[in-house]
Amino acid sequence: MQSTFVQKRGMAATALTPEQRSTSLDELLSKGGDEMGWLQQTDRDAISKSYHFVDFAQAWEFMGKVAVLAEEMNHHPEWFNVYNRVDVTLTTHDCNGLSTNDLEMAAKMDEFESQLLRKMKFLLALSLYLGGATAFAPAGNPARRPPTLLHAAGGGAPQYEKFQATLRQAEKVAEGSYMLHIDTQDNVDYRAGHVLALEIESDGSAQDVDAKTSKDAKENGGWMRGPYTVSRSTENSIDILLKVVGAKSERFSTALPGTPLQFGGKFHVPIVEGISATAKRVVLISTGVGIGPCVGAIEEALTQDSFPPIELIASYRTEAEVVYKDLLDELQKEHADVFSWSPVITGEQGRLSSSNENLNLLTESKFEGGLEDTHYHLIGNGQMVSEFKAGLAKAGVPDDRVSIEMYFNHKAETDTEVIDRIASAVAEMVPANVA
Repeated sequence: MQSTFVQKRGMAATALTPEQRSTSLDELLSKGGDEMGWLQQTDRDAISKSYHFVDFAQAWEFMGKVAVLAEEMNHHPEWFNVYNRVDVTLTTHDCNGLSTNDLEMAAKMDEFESQLLRKMKFLLALSLYLGGATAFAPAGNPARRPPTLLHAAGGGAPQYEKFQATLRQAEKVAEGSYMLHIDTQDNVDYRAGHVLALEIESDGSAQDVDAKTSKDAKENGGWMRGPYTVSRSTENSIDILLKVVGAKSERFSTALPGTPLQFGGKFHVPIVEGISATAKRVVLISTGVGIGPCVGAIEEALTQDSFPPIELIASYRTEAEVVYKDLLDELQKEHADVFSWSPVITGEQGRLSSSNENLNLLTESKFEGGLEDTHYHLIGNGQMVSEFKAGLAKAGVPDDRVSIEMYFNHKAETDTEVIDRIASAVAEMVPANVA
């Protein structure tokens, strides 16, 4: 039986009528109060809510449910996740504001939240009744285990489906950056830009693991874990680029070939899939290890004859931290008519947004594409993403022409001068065929 949400795929969104705003919308906004419920934004016609869960795993399970719903409805929320918190904003770009889709999705998301909280309470009661159960996993050869749905005891949330894997190599690709080449005997379906949970067993040697990571590892059977973005993938392998910034990433980077790993979950829209279908030009702007999924997306896009030309602007602190320079130079040479890239060494040149001269990399394009038909994908440092997103919006770039992924620094304050500089540069951009 086809779900009612699937039947809605492709249907035009319907803007809220004045009557729906005074009834259905007001009813939604009245639930939960100012701190726990949905709030109407003051700067645009949108609603937002901050969901708080027991832990990281439960927040991810919630996002997984919403991701399936979003695909079925063909209606995608704006959101970001920090540990157990998921901040959501709903609006409909086709309607320039709120629609019936937003109300329906908000109600369904609240239902998902209630389901997870009820399940957590049930597991807590069950574990107390049984005197404290342990997590279940089938015995046998770990390399041949099927993916399993684990249930955490002691009030923890049900976790994502886990696949068993092994590390083929932790390849050093630049100063402080490692590409993890991971193999699995299960068939998996990931693409560049997907986010998954990657786990490695603690070896007990790390002394500087933060309290949150240590607590989560204890509750996860001794396995440290975190969200990582896929750079490349085949049916039986995954590549993930990471930067060594602490004990957990150091454990991954120093692991020997053959080290057991676990992974699971599939979140975020792959980069190539998220590019607007009518874009004539694509600009990828990355910082740090955000270059990893960009490279994978570029490799994927270059196999598609109909994909628009791509420009990559990748920022690094030092020359020694530049990742895959030789590979990108070779791709640019082989596909000069559809791909170009430029590195920005911030220790020497300053940030991409720090000067009009640097921003010329963004605006002086050899590819055709103007203000409304260029798609921008922003990935990396949260401050960079937030400032460029705001600057692009101020310049008049449509919302559906911007996709983002933040890695850290989510709460950094944005600089209005930087935002204005970006907006001014982009607004004055002249397409290559007009210049």
